[in-house]
Amino acid sequence: MRKISNNERRRLEISCDKLIRDISFLVCEYRCFKCKHKFMAGIEPHHITSRSEKRTRWTLYNILPLCRYCHRWFHDNPHDAETWLEETLPGRRELLHKLARRGGYRQHLPEIESALQGILESCRGNNEKRQEIYSKYYQ
Repeated sequence: MRKISNNERRRLEISCDKLIRDISFLVCEYRCFKCKHKFMAGIEPHHITSRSEKRTRWTLYNILPLCRYCHRWFHDNPHDAETWLEETLPGRRELLHKLARRGGYRQHLPEIESALQGILESCRGNNEKRQEIYSKYYQ
């Protein structure tokens, strides 16, 4: 596998960030996952585990689309947010910790980007596919 330059790595990371954000927004129909209000603008991706944890950064298990108010609540009330998360998506934090213990990511960024592009394309105009992904990652 070829070595990825720092510039290429950064380009791929930005692309993957945008793709995972777009997928989560589309699958959740631009609704805040917490308050369920629909927003065409003002939805923000909340990472359950830090974006610095590259092994979980681009999985839908780690992304919650939130309105700016609920996103602020998550960061201002970490204990309450953690309780809400465990009640709403039981075992999610534990799953992310398991995923984080897997191997490296850098050499796989082109494959991650390609997979995310494929998921996004399959969701556009395909309500069944969006429902399938929502059921897998958000229920």
